[in-house]
Amino acid sequence: MLAAIALPAAATQFPEGIGWHLEAEPWWSYQSNPFRFSDANDGERHSDMITGALLRGGLKVPLLSERTRLELSGTTGHARYAHYRQLDHNPAHFDGALRWHAGKLFSGNVRYRYGKSLYYNLNRTYPERDMVTTRRKQAEINLHVSPRLIAPRVSVWRETTGYEYAEHHMLFDRRSRHVEVSGTWLGTGRSSFTLGWQHAAGDYPNRTPEWVEQVGSRFKDDAYFADLHWDYSVKTQLAARVGYQQRRYPGLAGRDASQWTTLLRAGWDYSPKTRFDLFGWHQAYPNDEDPEILYATVTGARFSVRWRPTVKTMFSFAAAYERQNDTPAVGNDARTSRLLRIGPRFEWRWHRRAMLFVDAWHDRNMGASAFSRYRNTVVRIGVVIQLDNRWEPPVDFFWRPECQPPHYIEAMACQSFD
Repeated sequence: MLAAIALPAAATQFPEGIGWHLEAEPWWSYQSNPFRFSDANDGERHSDMITGALLRGGLKVPLLSERTRLELSGTTGHARYAHYRQLDHNPAHFDGALRWHAGKLFSGNVRYRYGKSLYYNLNRTYPERDMVTTRRKQAEINLHVSPRLIAPRVSVWRETTGYEYAEHHMLFDRRSRHVEVSGTWLGTGRSSFTLGWQHAAGDYPNRTPEWVEQVGSRFKDDAYFADLHWDYSVKTQLAARVGYQQRRYPGLAGRDASQWTTLLRAGWDYSPKTRFDLFGWHQAYPNDEDPEILYATVTGARFSVRWRPTVKTMFSFAAAYERQNDTPAVGNDARTSRLLRIGPRFEWRWHRRAMLFVDAWHDRNMGASAFSRYRNTVVRIGVVIQLDNRWEPPVDFFWRPECQPPHYIEAMACQSFD
């Protein structure tokens, strides 16, 4: 299929040409608590050694013009545990996008994403595992009123989340539909200002009538937001997103909520070798750990620093602290927990096509009781081998476990600011 797409595009002779990129990443890891047992279950806790490998491939094919192109990226792999063999799994991710332009007025994209990865809160499924599968179909169209004003920008998407574990399949499988309408003013460099509205409606299709009566099966969100990205100077970038969210739960009396959400970012290139980044957030998330919790509100901050003493080496350190408030479906007995994550990373690119990395992080959850407290330490070492035709894809082109929330470490392959 890729060859059939590439041949007519190659005949068109666009200057930017077809780009392809392949990566192989064997890795080895140690985890002190892979099932994330709580302190109350300390006797059941065992460490484990994991071996794995990831294979990534990406393709960029210009079609009708240099700005109309097809982008494909995929990741597949395996992870094998020495002790908890039931946690063996094969992660897989795919992202395909057709980006198009029609003259100077219109642009947009059609996109499909697929992801399959290991469930995070494994202490809920012991002695079994759980895999989470997500699918997202999206379409977007933009009107370029002028070189600086894009309005409106209309985006629609559908998203499904499915769980392998039987109880989670019934409780947490989720379908949602989203619409976003916004307008963007482009400033100098990467500076921009966006105003918009987003609506979401979703349901939990597999919940039994007993659970629907307790925690409901539908939700609706309306959010109004302003997004600012400001290149304050060549060395300093600032960004903020402020929103007001109205959440409704049809069928649940007294559970509707309204709240402000914020995301703050600052990046500073102290020198050509050293960069600092600071993040702060106050966000609401759907809960997939406790069915009696409607949603979790997380307030946190993250600090990271990168140091590149040479063109081939990089050292980094990241630390994050979060406070999570859980809103229950019944009553007002909300629970609060705190999370701390710290981790360093070292990268050595001894060849243009080869890189060695070593990273580690400590993850600690601190709740009110021993059952809500756990800790886990991870040490990982791996090699990344690359093949390409001199095309360097954007840093967020591929799925990488180290770049997914929660961000334990700071890697060069992750988008640090945008």
